Amino acid sequence: MPFDIQRILVLAGLLFAFTTVHCQAVDLTAPPMHNPSIVQGWTEQDRTQWYHTSAGTQLIPYDWFVALEDEPLKNSFARTGILADPAHPDRLPIGFSKTEGPNVSGPHVGLTCAFCHTTQFTYQGNAIRIEGGLSLQYNQRFLQILLESLGELKSADKFMAFATRVLQRRGQQVTQKNLGELSDKLKEVMKDLVARGGKDASPALWGPGRFDALGRGGNTVFAPLNPDNLRPANAPVSIPPLWGVWEYDWVQWAGSIQHPLARNIAQVIGVNAGLFAWAQKPPLGPLEETEKFRSSIDVGSLKELENLARRLQPPRWPKAFPAISRDLAARGKDLYHGNKGARTCVPIAMSPTESRIHIQTARA
Repeated sequence: MPFDIQRILVLAGLLFAFTTVHCQAVDLTAPPMHNPSIVQGWTEQDRTQWYHTSAGTQLIPYDWFVALEDEPLKNSFARTGILADPAHPDRLPIGFSKTEGPNVSGPHVGLTCAFCHTTQFTYQGNAIRIEGGLSLQYNQRFLQILLESLGELKSADKFMAFATRVLQRRGQQVTQKNLGELSDKLKEVMKDLVARGGKDASPALWGPGRFDALGRGGNTVFAPLNPDNLRPANAPVSIPPLWGVWEYDWVQWAGSIQHPLARNIAQVIGVNAGLFAWAQKPPLGPLEETEKFRSSIDVGSLKELENLARRLQPPRWPKAFPAISRDLAARGKDLYHGNKGARTCVPIAMSPTESRIHIQTARA
């Protein structure tokens, strides 16, 4: 094909080399599929909304992702902790959405709250789904696999098969003109993915279940304003569970953001919302003055997801687990509350507001 993807792959390899050295030690076994029985206060409709509601993030064109996602790719994704959802019409994994609207240049696949806050593990052959639990997805490894999958399209045969599926979904003919435009777009998207991956370059390997959300968000927001603002995303923390977080007055491990909606908007920006159109030159940027500050961020969807999180209940002890020792649980309760004079976990002599701040920030 006319496009040359080799140089992009070399750059991608350099960006992710430090990850691949260790990936065999942390690849996760794909759990068997099951019909989850623990709803934690959610209906099946709530669960579906949580899995696939877009808040405005954009990864790659939607029809590309659907065309790419064959069984080998699904298996590779599963080894990074990403959960399949066979009930979705396009077989999108849990935590993926279709982002479209007036501020999006065509439908894109994006990432949702469930990408980081839905998890599943196995115990003695039983698959257990935890809604709102810390995801075990390995973000850096997932991006590497996605880049590798796109990179395989340098083969003329694979590109033709991919392009045929994409153009058929769009209702377009397989012509030289359409193939050339798709080839050019592929180069553009891969360069963008590599550039975004470079913003996270850091000697700190994030690993499964860890993420530097503040580092990525800050780089995404401030680096376009001035390249000197770019900082290594070297502060990965454990992805926290969500039940009860709506009660916190301050969020993030560092207690650095007060308004939950502001935090969630920053999350959407960090996972690549369409933003800073005013900084782009035509034909990429808008020509009209009124369009300078348009964004793909869907505040309405963010509010819906926030309301879902408020209704989320902590998971119950799975029946497949050994029975809880009530004696040990009582001793743990005494230690936690300091009923017998031991050093305690619960803050003392603090107002309810101060307690919530202390508990959240002390987890870091």
